[in-house]
Amino acid sequence: MNMEFYSLATILLIASVGALPNKYFDNDMKNTDIENVIIENIKYASLQLKQLGHDPFVLKGNKYGNAHYYTLPQGLNIYGYFENLRISGVTDVIINSVSYTEDVLVMDLSYPSVELSVDEVQYEVAYKGINKKLELSGSMVAQHVRLITEVNLGSNEISIGDIGVHFHLENIESKVTVIYGNNDVSNSFNEFVERHIPFIILQHQEEIGSGLKEILYSIITTYIL
Repeated sequence: MNMEFYSLATILLIASVGALPNKYFDNDMKNTDIENVIIENIKYASLQLKQLGHDPFVLKGNKYGNAHYYTLPQGLNIYGYFENLRISGVTDVIINSVSYTEDVLVMDLSYPSVELSVDEVQYEVAYKGINKKLELSGSMVAQHVRLITEVNLGSNEISIGDIGVHFHLENIESKVTVIYGNNDVSNSFNEFVERHIPFIILQHQEEIGSGLKEILYSIITTYIL
């Protein structure tokens, strides 16, 4: 999965992780009372993100600094930069359900649409001694995004094994201009994204869930515990 996907996932998880209940809740509180508190916390976390200016969330990139360098499997190397990667729609959260039973918190959240856009991407792609220039700009909109998180809060110290994350989206609308090696491949790229990426995400749920668990665990241990 690429960096942009995990950037999106991180913001979606931050929008919900603020709902985690304080481990010092009164033991006499009923589960329904705790669930109501969690629902209010989700709404508050989303409102805070919006008020702090994180919707859209912007990664400014590094055009005038050090460029990014990635080494991928099969000898593929990518070098370059991006400018102004924006993620919007993460505060428009719909709470499908929240349950807190036997110390297990389950949050089922949806987002009507989440847009990922970028002003400029320029990378050099090197493969087996052949270099090609890659340029992108435009936007992709993930529609009907659903995020289900499960956290076992029964232990004194939450471990990554206490967390479960499930991610799903219905479809993607892609409007990206793609120039690869001086050839405009925008139509092929957009068609591939719209037709195949939702299916690829569905087929790689285990891999995606594992990555999201690590992100959520990092957020919890850094900002909550």
